[in-house]
Amino acid sequence: MELEAVNREDMIINKLHLNPEGVLDLVKSMKEVTDENEGSMDFNEIIETQVSRLHGKEMEAEVNSLKVYTDDLGCMTPDLTMQVLNYYQDTRGYVELPKNQDELSYITKDVIMQELLQQYVPDRDISKEEISSKDLDKVIDGVTKDFSLDKFQSNTNDEKQGVTYKIEQTFKGNINGVVVKNAEVFDTTVDILQSIEKAKHIPMHDKEFTENLVEAVQRMSDKNENFDFSEMLEGTYANLTSSPTLKDFKIVDYYGQKPENSYAANLNAKMENGDFEHLKPKIATKLNTISKEKSMSL
Repeated sequence: MELEAVNREDMIINKLHLNPEGVLDLVKSMKEVTDENEGSMDFNEIIETQVSRLHGKEMEAEVNSLKVYTDDLGCMTPDLTMQVLNYYQDTRGYVELPKNQDELSYITKDVIMQELLQQYVPDRDISKEEISSKDLDKVIDGVTKDFSLDKFQSNTNDEKQGVTYKIEQTFKGNINGVVVKNAEVFDTTVDILQSIEKAKHIPMHDKEFTENLVEAVQRMSDKNENFDFSEMLEGTYANLTSSPTLKDFKIVDYYGQKPENSYAANLNAKMENGDFEHLKPKIATKLNTISKEKSMSL
């Protein structure tokens, strides 16, 4: 049976602004559960079994793997919990607020898996029939085909134009060739780099600067278990100007570390001393603007 083409906007991955790679990992974990039970199980039982195997940090990592920074939104994806609950309310007409993390995890996976099965295995009635390992293979193949990585990389030029990033696995991120193993550090670093690009028009593809920034954010968060990433970002953004260099930019360290022990202070000193003067605004953009202004005046 040949599947009918589905508008990308109608796909659950796009509706909830999910990371396709995280979704693919989720489906694969459901398949593992099914394979262990002679290849077929009741839909609800698959989810319950998969949820019961995850606890604490593993569950948090799985949720983080479903999130992604999207250019169309211009920010991190909205709060996944509210998205899922609102979607449940809109599509089913009701929703019971989850009492704990397990219930929330179940609802999230119920929404995602039902939609994926409906799209890629439309002939399967999950309310009456068991889900087979082969059904999940169809979902895996469908997501892999429809959301292949090359479709998400708009910049295929050899010349670096700006910060590049992708989620590699749960959780292992890569920013400008720098591996990041903490989801919050990953999100914060991407936010800062893209904010610099937007305010100063400097392509932030530099691996050395990225390494320094990742280390500063990671060390600050490691020093204090109550580290507030949002508070740090808010203070850091307040220091961001349109100056075409990094000399006036500072990463805020709210935890009063001595300069000699503060990676934020060390990075700030490097920027102030001109260690990253080689990072400059796009000249092409300025030339294009001047050219346009001249042509309009003729």
